[in-house]
Amino acid sequence: MRRLISSIAAFLFTCGSAIALAAVAEGGPLAPEPQVNVIWVYAFLVLFFGICVWFGIAIWRSDRTSKTGAKSGSDAKS
Repeated sequence: MRRLISSIAAFLFTCGSAIALAAVAEGGPLAPEPQVNVIWVYAFLVLFFGICVWFGIAIWRSDRTSKTGAKSGSDAKS
C-alpha cells in the first residue's frame, strides 16, 4: 500500500513539473509589460522598512521607559 501511494505521488509530481514547465514556456511571450515604475516599488520598500524600524524603536523606547519607571517605583517603596 505504501508503495502504491509513493508511486502515485511520484507520478503526480512528475506530471505537475512537466505541466508547469510547459505553461512557463508558452506563457512567456504573453506576459504583459510592467504597469508600475520600479522607482515606486523601491519607494514603497524604503517606506515600509522605515515604518517597521520606527515601530520597533518606539516599542523598545516604551519598554525601556516602563522598566526604569518600575525600577524607580520599587526603590521609592523601600
